[in-house]
Amino acid sequence: MRKLNFLVGIAIFLLANLSAFTQVNDEDSPFQYVYDEKDDIHEFNYIAVNFVDTATKAVLKSFNIVENNPFNHLDYPEVEVTDPYHKNKEYRIKNTPINEIELPEGRVVIKKGVDTSGINCVNAYSYYQAFDLKDYLLIQYYLYVGASDWVAGRSDAVFIFDAVGNMLHKLNDFDTDVRGWALTENGRYFSYAHGGIQDESLEPFCDVGYKIIDLQTNEVTYEEYLGFKYNEVRTDSFKDLIVATGFSVDYLYVFIDLSKQTKYSRVFSNSELGLWKSTSDTGIFMYVGSRNSSEVKFLSFETDFKMGDLK
Repeated sequence: MRKLNFLVGIAIFLLANLSAFTQVNDEDSPFQYVYDEKDDIHEFNYIAVNFVDTATKAVLKSFNIVENNPFNHLDYPEVEVTDPYHKNKEYRIKNTPINEIELPEGRVVIKKGVDTSGINCVNAYSYYQAFDLKDYLLIQYYLYVGASDWVAGRSDAVFIFDAVGNMLHKLNDFDTDVRGWALTENGRYFSYAHGGIQDESLEPFCDVGYKIIDLQTNEVTYEEYLGFKYNEVRTDSFKDLIVATGFSVDYLYVFIDLSKQTKYSRVFSNSELGLWKSTSDTGIFMYVGSRNSSEVKFLSFETDFKMGDLK
């Protein structure tokens, strides 16, 4: 998947007039990123996207990413932010238990082990990222609740658009954090990882694992928890396969074929991972001996990986 990743911080300045934006063109993409024309320093802080006809270059629809940030509309006192290049709001929340913070969409997921009764003042601040997936545009908004060096809670929202600007899916009722996500090529399945370390406490936000959502039903169709054996998990996709990777001393790779309700898993050492050449629908190609070798071997999902049913 081709991902164009942009990250914007926190602030209180919302710009409503799309004509005030300077546009960034990509001849091969139906997604045209837009940024504040006054932003001559942080030129990659995109704040909107145009959906364009790649043949005529006509703008079909526009979406203001900052104004549509659901976490920019909280009913709590705002903290003044002086940096004009940060586009999202920050809030100071007092005398409200974290698990009772009201959001316009979704909910605050509390970090594992946090005693909410002992916290009476937190800041809430959000970020966003947008990704050009060739046929789809995905925007992820995420809200952190805590302080500068620790995270007590988090909320995520994911918007998925087609190439002409129709919002196909809005996902916002997650019960974990959302990290390392992927979308299958056919647009049917959305996967994401959860858990791992997110602040200076070095304690995991929640149990490490991953989930897969069937976007036809908006239900979790498969999930797997990996405990503490792997420090972190990421998901990706290869065509219509979901690929989950567990990171530790060794690397766990799980290829999930939803059409067959089957998963194929194998653990690779660091040296083996360096010999990975390419992936196919039915397995992976590995260099033999070194990456300079002309000899390549094929590892089949069916015979060289551990097979299991999705249950």
